Amino acid sequence: MSTWSPKVQSPRRTTFVVLLSRTIWFLCWLYLFVVVLAWGCLRYGADRHWLGTLLEFGPRWVLLVPLAPLALGATIWNWRLWWIIGAVLIVVLGPVWGLSLPWSAIGFAKPTALQLRVLTLNTDGRADPSAVLALVEESQVEVVFLQECHRPEMWANQFGPDWHVRFQDEFLLAARYPLTDLEPLSMEDQVPWDRCAVRCQVSTTLGSVHLVNLHTYSPRKGLEAVRHRENNAIGTLQKNIMWRRKEALAISAWTASLRGPMIIAGDFNQAAGSTAYEDCWGRYANAFSESGLGWGATFYSRWHGVRIDHVLISDDWQARECWSARHVGSAHRPVIATLQARRAEGSR
Repeated sequence: MSTWSPKVQSPRRTTFVVLLSRTIWFLCWLYLFVVVLAWGCLRYGADRHWLGTLLEFGPRWVLLVPLAPLALGATIWNWRLWWIIGAVLIVVLGPVWGLSLPWSAIGFAKPTALQLRVLTLNTDGRADPSAVLALVEESQVEVVFLQECHRPEMWANQFGPDWHVRFQDEFLLAARYPLTDLEPLSMEDQVPWDRCAVRCQVSTTLGSVHLVNLHTYSPRKGLEAVRHRENNAIGTLQKNIMWRRKEALAISAWTASLRGPMIIAGDFNQAAGSTAYEDCWGRYANAFSESGLGWGATFYSRWHGVRIDHVLISDDWQARECWSARHVGSAHRPVIATLQARRAEGSR
């Protein structure tokens, strides 16, 4: 008569299992540390330090590459590590990648008499005017901010007789309401970018509203110096960061001198969420951060997208909705936002 006896694992196999479990444990904790470190670099180093700036404009999705094998290893060898995998996923998709959830829309105030739908687009000199105007009419846009218009007079002619259009240098503003003349911000000591913003006023049923259309200096040359491993590439990037910060602070000071309802839109060449961004633009609400859903990338390279085109609003406004619209020929996507005045028409 045979008797059953449990199968005893060999000491070598037991040692291997323990070693593998500990390795998975170590790698999961290391992964969480790297992700939190990346978050800190983005928050405090973007547009201040070369490393944070590389992360800001680089493909952040690469931080998700180790997730699948580590999640599989945790499932097989140490399922208690799944809370680390979940924490990593939340940090990467949220503050690192910039996921926006429109929580403010839950308690949204009742509609007032005035709502404005605005669109901003860096045409990149390649956008199709007919596609842009079709999007404007389809989305019932009332105020348009365009940057990098190589032939602004050609763009101006695309708008119908019921539009008011003003343009100067690369900037164009169009509205279904009367516009004042544009006033440029000139920075002669800013090398190599001397015209970075214009402003005017639009007359609405709520009164006069300040419009600021901007396009700050691109980080491309600094990033490409690092990518191509040029001599003193880090120095080139750090100098580029210094130029762009000086420019953003100058535009911010320019807008701070204005009083009354304000809308600031354009290509900021800066992602929201960093302390450098807050230093320049923290006094204004970001329409997408307030009411957008998802990541809202506006500029796409071959490998990734980043949200650098924004609509900012003063406290006189609340964003009802904001989204990144379809491709119209530019490397940038249009940003459309519906803004609601916080006070009713005629109130003080």
